Amino acid sequence: MTRHKLIQLLATLSRKEMTRFREFASSPYHNKHQEVQRLVEYLSESYPDFGEFSCNRRTLFRRVFPGKQHDQGRLAVLFTYAYRLLEEFAAWEGWNQRTEESAISTLGFMRKRSDALFERNLPRIQRQLEAGPYRDSRHHLLQYQLATEADLFFTQQGKHENDHNLQVKQEHLDRYLLSEKLKDACEMAIRRRILRTDFEVPFLNTLLEEVESKWERYRDIPSISVYFQLFRLLTGRHDTYFEVVDTLQANEQFFTLEERQLLYHYLQNYCIEQINRGRQEFLRHGFELYLLQLEKKLLLLNGMLPEGHYKNLVTIGLRLQEHEWVREFIHSSRAQLHPDVAENAFTFNLASYFYATGQLDQVQELLLRVEYTDLRYNLGAKALLLRTYYDLEETEALTSLADSFQQYLKRNQLMADERVQAFRHLLRFTKRAMALRSQVDYLPAGKVRQAVEKLAEQIRRTEPVINKEWLVRRVEELKS
Repeated sequence: MTRHKLIQLLATLSRKEMTRFREFASSPYHNKHQEVQRLVEYLSESYPDFGEFSCNRRTLFRRVFPGKQHDQGRLAVLFTYAYRLLEEFAAWEGWNQRTEESAISTLGFMRKRSDALFERNLPRIQRQLEAGPYRDSRHHLLQYQLATEADLFFTQQGKHENDHNLQVKQEHLDRYLLSEKLKDACEMAIRRRILRTDFEVPFLNTLLEEVESKWERYRDIPSISVYFQLFRLLTGRHDTYFEVVDTLQANEQFFTLEERQLLYHYLQNYCIEQINRGRQEFLRHGFELYLLQLEKKLLLLNGMLPEGHYKNLVTIGLRLQEHEWVREFIHSSRAQLHPDVAENAFTFNLASYFYATGQLDQVQELLLRVEYTDLRYNLGAKALLLRTYYDLEETEALTSLADSFQQYLKRNQLMADERVQAFRHLLRFTKRAMALRSQVDYLPAGKVRQAVEKLAEQIRRTEPVINKEWLVRRVEELKS
């Protein structure tokens, strides 16, 4: 039974959560099934060892049904009941952690039963919401829900003289709607650049006009102002980058950790996109933004460093020739990577470091040890190997890789057309540079210079091109 979803999910619980689940299962209010109680109690005693020895079918059956003849069907049904109970526990845990929603729900209970208790508790809950640290979209949703309860109460009582809750309700509903729409618009703007997918945000233009025309009203509402400025940046207002960074830093305390991470992630993606478009100043901007997130511990998810951030930091650091910092970071941050990807990520990024520092003989050996289960690593490794073959003047290997790479791009349907085109341009120009280099010794110097300048100019004018800076540099080296 070790592969059953009940066991797999229990294995993710902390010791405290496992204890609370046992107490939850033992409560007659939640569960009157005694066999389920015995099963959960035994699993709690076994935690965290859910191996074959302690959780094989016969051992489990004997502990739950002592003295009974083994019946696998009966045990399977019991596991189903226990799993459903675990789902109820998860919902209960989630609800108990959302104290504001719970307080508003309790207020609704009082509204239907006691006018005095409702009026006594309403101001307390209003103060509680105002004292909260966040001013994200959830804050406005909670304010809307609270104002809805208050408006219902005063409507039922016929007390409208000093009741402003209907207006408060509308204001926070508008803020919640604007916040969520702008948040989704930012996410969609990012996804359009990565995946071959189009999105539509109904009423978006109307909402943008509303915020822009009434900026004095919305500029001090973090969940609107931050996402509004971010969306403008993501959709073409490139001159506002530092304004967006400043706005985010001034308001980040009003968002949860998870949302702060998301906001910085949007900015980081923007920097990477600008780098890929050839705007070299964003190498430093992106690197400094990453260092800022490292300092604030915003790159960690569940205490671990995602391999995407690990790779991007190495890539940008190497392009800035921060070689010593990168070498130390590759090794020191290895332990923060998830064990499932740590070896792969470490190996690939170490290969990138060796390439950047001219240790080409070690690059190929390392890349052979990388398992290409991730699209980004697959593309990155192919591009790195292509550069390595060029630098080592391995023409046949480069041609073979370019042909297989071309077929891979043709088959892949997940990448946006722009990214596919960027890699195709890399392949085309690299092959042309290789061909030109093979002719340098046989052509007059004037013709070589003319061909080099023509190819370099074509690369500069073409958009988008992966590794454009490297391409231009290698082509111009052919002049000498």
